[in-house]
Amino acid sequence: MPTSLKTINSYRWSLILLILLSTILRFSDLGSKCFWRDEAFSYEVCLEQRYDDSTPMLFYNICKPFLNLPFSPEVNGRLLSALFGVLTVWIIFLIARNILPGKYALLVGFLSAVNPVLIQLSQELRAYGMLTFIIALSILSAIRIKKMAEEEGGLVLKSAFPWLVLFIISGMIGLYTHYIMIPFLFCLLLVFAFTLLKGSSKPKDLKYLLLSYLIIAVSFMPHISKFLYRLSIHAAQAKDGLLNPFSVKVLVKSFWGMNLGYIFKFAWIKNPSTLADNLVYAVLLISASILILLFIKGFVHLIKSKSYLSALPIGYILFLLMYFITELSDYRQMIPVIIAHILILGVGIITFTKWKRFVGVLLVVIASGGALIWYYSLPYPPFHQADWRKAAEYLDENVKPKDVVFAACSDLDYLTMDFYYDGELVPFDDKVKLYHTSPEHTKRTNTTYRKLMEKAADKLNLILQNNHCVYVLLGEHSDIVIKSITSGQQVTSKYYGENLLIQKYVN
Repeated sequence: MPTSLKTINSYRWSLILLILLSTILRFSDLGSKCFWRDEAFSYEVCLEQRYDDSTPMLFYNICKPFLNLPFSPEVNGRLLSALFGVLTVWIIFLIARNILPGKYALLVGFLSAVNPVLIQLSQELRAYGMLTFIIALSILSAIRIKKMAEEEGGLVLKSAFPWLVLFIISGMIGLYTHYIMIPFLFCLLLVFAFTLLKGSSKPKDLKYLLLSYLIIAVSFMPHISKFLYRLSIHAAQAKDGLLNPFSVKVLVKSFWGMNLGYIFKFAWIKNPSTLADNLVYAVLLISASILILLFIKGFVHLIKSKSYLSALPIGYILFLLMYFITELSDYRQMIPVIIAHILILGVGIITFTKWKRFVGVLLVVIASGGALIWYYSLPYPPFHQADWRKAAEYLDENVKPKDVVFAACSDLDYLTMDFYYDGELVPFDDKVKLYHTSPEHTKRTNTTYRKLMEKAADKLNLILQNNHCVYVLLGEHSDIVIKSITSGQQVTSKYYGENLLIQKYVN
């Protein structure tokens, strides 16, 4: 068999193994964790019991038929995201294959397959798993367009047409999936402009891209009023958070942790001494820190490149800046950063000599293995995730017909417990039930919640005076409620992770 054919077959089987690994990591754990707040909300949006004014409805509409499958609600709701997660790994491999030799493209595919952030996005009933796939598809089509233009001495419409169509379709679908697609497309346009200024693109090449952007923009016009409404709300909420110290801190940590996941979420960041308590954590931290050097090597190599590839590190910087104009301090908003980081890291490894490349690959294997151990032992989000399912089982088993279950918790906490608990919940505030379902709803601030908790304490004391047995569901700012309880006697207290606490009082 010719050597070239052997090489193709080798890559084919390696790619099959890569997709198999991706599938196992994304599907094996779909139903073990209960829904967290946003997922419970998304489930009800899919059922049209609530609406989501923060994102378009395309993902929810596609996801709705999956909810009728004969599995648990958690598995049904997350299946679509898991499917997109596996496809994303394949697309990232194809992106890498356009800029790296085959075996190093497989390494990049492996990095994306085991990346805990990408796995988490694939295991949530949220639009981000689908969005990750779409963004990866847009990056693939953009790289193919630029590569063909460079190889042919200019963009030839006939040969580039399929990739232009793919770019347009991914842009249109992305806009109807999540508003993050808007700043992403804007940053990508700036990347195209950079290649023009550097001389790796010609002005005539951009005319087809500008036409593509025009088509994408026109397709979004029916939804523009909803987007502008959402933008006005977001601008009011984010104006005080732009470039604040907390966001900068998270951004710096994310640069470090993007090698293999969200290391920056670890408790040891606040208390480094905990490293000494766990060898896996220590190895993970050290290997990830060394991989940063490989990333920097790849970044410098690409920025010096005279080809279109110099746009990749520029895109990475722009995507980081995009982070400050989307939902601050949320790792889900950094999808383009994750993809670009993995690609640049792959370039960094290949630019070293043979034995150093071997060390780099070994570090990737060690760091990735440690990241997976961490991911499956400390699931996120959120850190120390609340087990709403088990809390609901406790209430179902213990609450008697005349007992009262009082929910002194936030809107989404109430929604999530109401999703799992079959009995009646008494909310601390009637507007809790209006969450994203009524024009009367407004997003509450941290200060507002603390004030509402003071009112919740007054309402709870009245309930305790008039009922023999009361179960109190406590969430964020529960300390205010607990300190203000003056009636009844506490007999039990159950903790279910994060801020979720259930206390039983008798009168």
